[in-house]
Amino acid sequence: MSIDDASFLDLCLAGKTKPEDIDDAVEAWHLGDGSGSLADHLGMTHDQYWRWVRDPRELPAILVEHQLGKPLSALVAEIRDIERGGFIGPDRSHAFLARFTATSHSGRESGHART
Repeated sequence: MSIDDASFLDLCLAGKTKPEDIDDAVEAWHLGDGSGSLADHLGMTHDQYWRWVRDPRELPAILVEHQLGKPLSALVAEIRDIERGGFIGPDRSHAFLARFTATSHSGRESGHART
């Protein structure tokens, strides 16, 4: 995907724009920069778009969902299954933990030196 084809959420996750610049992305769409729906231009699902419209403070959670590729409710359900000792299968549990660990640390500088 080229930068020109990237959605607002993709650009945020790539560090090319900031979440607080979403109004600029909306204005650009209104001026004809991008095809399809505004939700598509922003990179949101229909549900995510309407959550953001109702409450713009949802944007950080929507960014996490976009990065993980699943709704936070699904992630919470998986964590609750693990906490209850529910069997989610070795393949799913290892994949879940690896994906969560990789996405929570990907490209983010913590300011702490690695040893």
